[in-house]
Amino acid sequence: MRLFLGISVVLYFHVHFQIFYLWNEGFSGYYFNMAMTVDAYTARLGMEGLSPAMSVVAFVDGQPAGFTLNGVRIIGGRKVAWNGGTAVLPGFRR
Repeated sequence: MRLFLGISVVLYFHVHFQIFYLWNEGFSGYYFNMAMTVDAYTARLGMEGLSPAMSVVAFVDGQPAGFTLNGVRIIGGRKVAWNGGTAVLPGFRR
């Protein structure tokens, strides 16, 4: 989906590269080291109920710029959506 000024948004599961790269790059330079291996990232998706089908990657002029990693949980008998990670890659931060 093209939005404006060269920015587009794509569902997470349609992104055709190592998706955990986005996590590691998106959280690089933070106070805490949040880098993960492929196995740790995959395990986190399952343990946290995160869904690539409910998540998006933002692209600027065809380059990945950031993402939201979302999921659904049952809390108190109610289904709730939650954000399991939002990050912007360093080259797109202000």
